[in-house]
Amino acid sequence: TQVKEGMIQGFKTVDKTVRTTKEALKPARQQLQKTIETLFISYHQLLINRALVEKQAALYETVLSTQNALYSQNMASAADVLNAQAALASAQVTLTQVDNGIAQLKSAIGIQLGWNVGNTPEIGPVPAPDINFVLTADKEADYKKAIDSLL
Repeated sequence: TQVKEGMIQGFKTVDKTVRTTKEALKPARQQLQKTIETLFISYHQLLINRALVEKQAALYETVLSTQNALYSQNMASAADVLNAQAALASAQVTLTQVDNGIAQLKSAIGIQLGWNVGNTPEIGPVPAPDINFVLTADKEADYKKAIDSLL
């Protein structure tokens, strides 16, 4: 019975240590969650920005084409063509920068979530908020369920 009591006491000590450790990690877990949320929001904002910059680049391609046609008919100056080329080049550089930002954010999300390096899972859109869920959700239970699934 002494062995049994010692084992029970040992389990109680381990349980208390685990609970204390989990409680100590709670702020770090919450910060990690906020970081990941911010990364996801930034990722989707960049996707929206990319679509806009892509349309801008297409517009500048049309402007350049138009300026070239006008120049060939002596209705535009060489400076007009050069300005159109510069605008298109700037939009293309911006598009490359946005693409690099998207890749960096996707990588950062993967690192935070423990994805294997080189894996490129699809990141879906952020769902529209469900006001009923927001009003009735148990945030602490959701955090606990998510964190426990990772441990």
